[in-house]
Amino acid sequence: MADKTTIHKRTVISKWLYRHSKIGITGKFTCNKNINPLFFQSYLELGVLRYFALDNSVDLMDSQTGTMKWLPKGKKALRNYTPDIILVLESGEIIFVEVKPSGKAEGDQKEKLDEIRLTFEQAGYSFRVVTEKEVPYEMFVNAGHLLQASIEHFETSFLEVIVDSISSMLPNIFSFSEFHQSLLRFGFPVCPYVLIRAGYFSFDMKALLTPNTLIWRQS
Repeated sequence: MADKTTIHKRTVISKWLYRHSKIGITGKFTCNKNINPLFFQSYLELGVLRYFALDNSVDLMDSQTGTMKWLPKGKKALRNYTPDIILVLESGEIIFVEVKPSGKAEGDQKEKLDEIRLTFEQAGYSFRVVTEKEVPYEMFVNAGHLLQASIEHFETSFLEVIVDSISSMLPNIFSFSEFHQSLLRFGFPVCPYVLIRAGYFSFDMKALLTPNTLIWRQS
């Protein structure tokens, strides 16, 4: 019962963070659809990047690259606009993505976003606004844990020793609880989130990270 209570609280907090919190975060997200780290500036942007990383229709993705000029309605001077994410689909279609909370996308910024969409369409490109309503909140659960996990003070060789040791004790796929308990049992001074963030282990980001969630070693 205690585990269920803890998981429930963690889920509620994560859900609140990306939907309502004004807490600002920045960081880099890595995936196999771009050789460069993808930058994000909010929990919402991080969740959207994770969502597109798991979308089989997306071949390539990049973030915050390239600037476009657009002319606001009733203005004489051009303004700069930089999209949050650029997607290249399997079909070859290029989509420029703006990530916005629904309150802004459907409220005071709707006219501005419509003008930007028209500018992209006139240039022959697709433009899409993505809000939290389109992304399952499971994409955001445990984002805080992964962001807080610091790997900067660990030597790569030290982490690899831990990874090899864990791999010799556990099968190729194991539960998060087994993963965590093994680190504690053998006295490794590293939390599971550090090894996940470093890219040695991963889990299905569409699922909640609970004690029973399956973890596997990255090849």
